[in-house]
Amino acid sequence: MERYVEGAESEKLVFFGADKKGETDSWDSLFQKIFGMPYPETNGDQGGVEGY
Repeated sequence: MERYVEGAESEKLVFFGADKKGETDSWDSLFQKIFGMPYPETNGDQGGVEGY
């Protein structure tokens, strides 16, 4: 998916983040930076790999 990210200096980038089990600080920061809004609240479902 292509998306403009403020502060990115190159057109082709990959963003990585790592969180300890049960934490989502890095994930939340990346989502905010890429999509410009916080991740929509869910009803406690983690989603992603942990949600399956």
